[in-house]
Amino acid sequence: MNRLHNTRHLARVRFVLTFMSACMLLLFGCLDTTSEPAGTATPAPTSSPPGWTGKEPFYDLRDLALTPDGTVWAATGDGLLRLQGDAWESVLEGKEANALAVGPDGSLLVGVGGQVQRFDGASWETVFTCGEYLPRGKVLDIEFTPDGVVWIANGFGLASFDGQGWTTYDRLINSLVVAPDGALWMNGWEGTRDSFYIARFDWQRWTTYRGADSYPGGLLVGAVTPDGLLWGTVGERRLASFDGLSWGDEESWTVHPSADGFALDEVLTMAVGPDGALWVGTTSGAARFDGTWTPYATGHAVRAIAFGPEGEVWLGTTVIHPAGAK
Repeated sequence: MNRLHNTRHLARVRFVLTFMSACMLLLFGCLDTTSEPAGTATPAPTSSPPGWTGKEPFYDLRDLALTPDGTVWAATGDGLLRLQGDAWESVLEGKEANALAVGPDGSLLVGVGGQVQRFDGASWETVFTCGEYLPRGKVLDIEFTPDGVVWIANGFGLASFDGQGWTTYDRLINSLVVAPDGALWMNGWEGTRDSFYIARFDWQRWTTYRGADSYPGGLLVGAVTPDGLLWGTVGERRLASFDGLSWGDEESWTVHPSADGFALDEVLTMAVGPDGALWVGTTSGAARFDGTWTPYATGHAVRAIAFGPEGEVWLGTTVIHPAGAK
C-alpha cells in the first residue's frame, strides 16, 4: 500500500491535524497529465479543480485501502469505515484503526489497537495480537512483500508471517516501505533521543543508515520508486530523494522544494502507484511525479493515498481520475 502518510513516520508517522477534513469525490473526468513544451511555464494551481462534491466528514484519517472488489476502506482514530455508495459506514466503531493492507488473496488486514483483524469479504477474525509475538503496543504498520509475507510493526518490534510461522525481530520499528525489488525499508530508532535510523532488509542482511547522517539530515523514508530512488522527508517535512550511492554526499541527494510552484515542504504521506509514479500528499493537496511534476492543489490536507482497480487514485480527502482511468 501506500504507505508513509503515509501520519506515521511518514506513510505511517501520525501527523494529527486539528481540523476536520471532508472526504471529497473529484468527478471532473480524465485529467491531461502531459507536460508542457520546454520553456513553457505551467501556472501552479491555486484552488481545487471544478466538480468537487462533498462527502460525509470524519475525523483523524490514518490510512486508506481498496480491496479488489472496489470497496474503499478508511482507518481512523475512531474506527474503521467503509464507503457504501455516497456514505461512510462504520465497521469497527470506537476502535482505533491505524493501518490497512490488502493481502495477495484480496483479504483486508486492519491494525486495530494492539491487534490485526482480517476480513475475507464475509467474516472477521483476529490473526495477530501484540503481547504474543511482539511487546505490547499499537499496530502502526502492515505491509506485504511480493512473496506474500506479511510484516507488522508496532514501534517496539517487528514480526513477519510466511504462511507457516511467525518470525520476530528485536528492533524498534515504526513504519515499513516495500521496494520494487522486494527489499523492506524501515523507519526505526534505538530508544534514545536522536537515535532514529533507516534500515534495509533484503532477506540476507540488514543495512542500517543513521537518519541524522544523511546529507539533508533527519530522513524518514516514505517510498521507493522503480528507478531505485529512495524518497522521504527531511527537516520541516520537506521532500528529498536519495540515489543509493553515498548517504552523506550532497551529490547523491535532491531536495524537491516544489512541484511546478506547488510547495512540497509540508509532506504528510507518499506512495508509488501501479504505474511507478510517485504520489505525494501535503497539507494543501497532492502532486504526482513520473519524471515531471503534476500538482493538484485540492485545498485539503492529503493524509493517505490508495489506488483503485481501474486506475483511479484516492487521496484522503480526495479521489481523482488521471488520464486513462475509468
